[in-house]
Amino acid sequence: MSNFILVCPHCNQRNSFTVNSLSNSPLCPSCQKMAIDGTVVDVDAQTFLAMTQSPRPVVAIFWSDNCAPCKAFKPVVEKMAKQRSEKIRFIRINATKHQQLTQRFRLRGVPSVLAFKKGKQQSALHSGLQASAFSRWLDENVLKN
Repeated sequence: MSNFILVCPHCNQRNSFTVNSLSNSPLCPSCQKMAIDGTVVDVDAQTFLAMTQSPRPVVAIFWSDNCAPCKAFKPVVEKMAKQRSEKIRFIRINATKHQQLTQRFRLRGVPSVLAFKKGKQQSALHSGLQASAFSRWLDENVLKN
């Protein structure tokens, strides 16, 4: 099974994981904290493809540095990542740096949210929402599937 590199959101160490490790809650070998669950993980195109293979639903947020709605949506996503850490994984992709992914999924604006399970796209949201509305969207479109 192929490996992918993930930067730990806690200690910023680059670590190698296998796609099989996504069945569990992998720990960072350096700091021993959860490397994926409970936080929003910044990924590149290669890591995106590996992470979306997870048996646990993965919510991918496409964003950009110069996007005011993205900045407003960021704390909402971080809050949901903490609250939903046992059921959903959250990843963040810079749409400007990884345009091949935005083209692949035909995204025309940011923020855009795509939900995946076992590599298959389950649903999409093409705007940021307030916390209560985003929580409802997750319940209806990610956890229900």
